[in-house]
Amino acid sequence: MLRGLSVSSVVFLLLLMWLIASGKPVRAEPIPWSNSSGVGAFFDWSSGGSDSDRFGDPVLANGNTFVFSPSSFEATSLDGDPALTGDRLEVRLQAHQGHAFTRIEIHETGEYEFDGTGETMVTAAVFGINLDPYQLTKDEWSFQAEGTEASPDPLSSEGEGTREWNGMYFIDFPGTTPSWQYIQIVLDDNLMATSDSSSKSSIKKKSVTIIVTPEPDAMLLLLFGSLAGSRRRRP
Repeated sequence: MLRGLSVSSVVFLLLLMWLIASGKPVRAEPIPWSNSSGVGAFFDWSSGGSDSDRFGDPVLANGNTFVFSPSSFEATSLDGDPALTGDRLEVRLQAHQGHAFTRIEIHETGEYEFDGTGETMVTAAVFGINLDPYQLTKDEWSFQAEGTEASPDPLSSEGEGTREWNGMYFIDFPGTTPSWQYIQIVLDDNLMATSDSSSKSSIKKKSVTIIVTPEPDAMLLLLFGSLAGSRRRRP
């Protein structure tokens, strides 16, 4: 089955199989952000942190957007030695009264580079957890450096140079009752690189942006609509 593949391709596939099969290893407590709790425009956040601190600390923009600028989130393969670098980010969000969460949108950018022959890949899984009552929604994906989505094949190159990659993905929370008002967001992100002999490949993450979209709670909208209707019916 592996006949015709380069050594780096075989190693890459083995790395990917190990990542998928490894499940959820025992983890230490996340390293807290310097601003692990705070107040946004429509929500409060708490328990913000990551396993290896590769995302860094976020800056809150526009009252609803966490902006990360990682400085050491990179995987580099040299002379055939494969590299796998990952981190896990998590944060809890509590919507202010009269609001409920409807979407979490994530944008990522980075660079990848080859000197000789190599392969690189980005994989991730995002989880949205309703903490009261418990519900779970998730999305898993991989994307290529050009920003195309969900390809099982790694990026390959036999040339040289630095290129940029970017991706956008999101979770829409179901419009169920009760609403999604107290949630936890978990992001597992991994960078992988392999190279052939006398070659080098690397991939890095430059920015991660998490946009939080709360909307007025559907139950409150129904209540307001009902009150407005009863007022219109009065003689």
